[in-house]
Amino acid sequence: MPGDSYHAHPHQYGQSNVPGMSTEPMYTKPVQKFQKKFPVAIPSCSYWFDMDKIHQIEKESVPEFFQGRPAKTPEVYKRCRNYMINLYRKDPANYLSPTICRKNLGGDACTLMRIHNFLEHWGLINFYIEPSSYPIKSTFLNRINYATEKTQTDCK
Repeated sequence: MPGDSYHAHPHQYGQSNVPGMSTEPMYTKPVQKFQKKFPVAIPSCSYWFDMDKIHQIEKESVPEFFQGRPAKTPEVYKRCRNYMINLYRKDPANYLSPTICRKNLGGDACTLMRIHNFLEHWGLINFYIEPSSYPIKSTFLNRINYATEKTQTDCK
């Protein structure tokens, strides 16, 4: 499905037996805009990524920017993508939410969410962050998890 094609790529491009993640050693690329004294870890399945270029995987995953629309151009995509990545690299220990990205980017929320999801899927943002930095699950989901755990405990 066009728009969702990035879900299939980690296995195609990244030699992983684990869905969405490579078991190979990590490599690092230097931070290009926000210089820090530490390298940024990128999963090996994202070896194709380059801040200065737009890869075919990106074109397949977020196609609305590559269909000749006046408001959604490749330049706009690259600006949004690089902004999100640089913002994450500024503080890689904390979770970067789509809401934080949207505060300083123009465009509709759904489009920015698709870019954020794509970057997160490939480990270009929110990779190797502490679990405590992730957003809190909703109360509804916590109730479902509790009910499932209780049922499993009662069956033992």
